[in-house]
Amino acid sequence: MRLQLDSALSGTDPTKSGATTGGFLQTATNLLTAIEDPATGAIKTEEASVAAEISTAQTNLNSEQARVTQLQTTNLTQQISQADSTIAELESQVSYVTVCLPNTPGPTTRKAVSQLFEILDCVASIKESARRGDWRSAPQLTAILPRALPPASREELGEYLDHLKDALAVAKASRAHAAASQVRLNAAARFNRSRSDFSSGRQNFGDSADFQQPARVVE
Repeated sequence: MRLQLDSALSGTDPTKSGATTGGFLQTATNLLTAIEDPATGAIKTEEASVAAEISTAQTNLNSEQARVTQLQTTNLTQQISQADSTIAELESQVSYVTVCLPNTPGPTTRKAVSQLFEILDCVASIKESARRGDWRSAPQLTAILPRALPPASREELGEYLDHLKDALAVAKASRAHAAASQVRLNAAARFNRSRSDFSSGRQNFGDSADFQQPARVVE
């Protein structure tokens, strides 16, 4: 800029010039206009370029955030559906065993003990899957319970019932956590949409009165 100014002003006579009649003053006026002109000046052009870059970056960011939020929301919706299926089956088993418990006599046999260990192991796997939020495995495991032979004695059936209730409590707590996460994601999605709408409707900062160049008074 200094070299351009020196070059433009070389050969001018500052004593014989005016803003519109040539010489030093007109050359300086033209240079200032090229820099400060509110429509085509260098400052205005740079402001517009920066504003466009900011707008593009914000649009890209909003789009990426919306995509990630949608994926997360869809995944959580599927998980909650699977959690509901798991919880429903566990509740069904709890109800069934509760009804059967008072009418279950009989001694414990070695075969029955083996069956108890197998079914308790299945319930433990359901509980662990629910605790981790692995709702793809939990429904598959709970589907095994109705097909499994229940424990043969009242004591073992009571132990089975306790494990079922424990797994059910863990599943409900994990499901509640997933639902809370979904609420937060939905809130974030609404916020991102409102911010995007605000950004698109916001006045270009270069056109704001705060950024307008004051009019020059040329004597």
